[in-house]
Amino acid sequence: TDFEDALINFAPDIILSDYNLPRFSGLTAFAIKERISPDIPFIIVSGFIGEENAIEIIKNGVTDYVLKDKIAALPVKVNRAIKEAREKFEKINTLRTLEESEKRLERASQLAHLGSWEIDLLSGRFYWSKEMFAIFNCDPATFIPSPDSIANLLHTCCNETFKKLMSELMAGNTIPAGEMELKTSDGNLKYIFLRSEIIADEKGKVVRAIVTIQDITERKHMQDN
Repeated sequence: TDFEDALINFAPDIILSDYNLPRFSGLTAFAIKERISPDIPFIIVSGFIGEENAIEIIKNGVTDYVLKDKIAALPVKVNRAIKEAREKFEKINTLRTLEESEKRLERASQLAHLGSWEIDLLSGRFYWSKEMFAIFNCDPATFIPSPDSIANLLHTCCNETFKKLMSELMAGNTIPAGEMELKTSDGNLKYIFLRSEIIADEKGKVVRAIVTIQDITERKHMQDN
């Protein structure tokens, strides 16, 4: 109980534990630590642990071990374990911050009805953001963006416009930013604002085209009314 309280309230930077203790053991302490504070490094300090046991505890996740007759190695291992734990913590925090930032950006894109569409001009592959699927009312689990599949989302009256747009992008040319009227294959009329950007590699070769599309249909209807 005291050990559990210390893990929660004292929150140590590192734990040093003997392998065998009266009515307790290092492995039991490690199991408790993993349940409550899995990120705290844990080093076994033992007079005799045996090679098989040493290999086993490392496999089970114990950070490291030190034999008591080689105790001089302990400071080095402690410093290394703390450094690695801090680096791991910083990496997790960075990833968490990035995920939160991506979620905020996704929410903002949804509110603004703003989608992004990237074309790899070397492979011809298309990449759509989540909002692109929402704008064109298709399922990201089943719809694979391609010139043909996107054309099928549009009414035949828009196919010629789409082909010209695609030809310009695939040739590595930008498209003048502006509003565009599209009719979907089910007959709905959409208004979008389109902007494009061409990306070149360090040698100046055009490799990607990025298109941002904003669905402004609701705004146009409000203006008309």
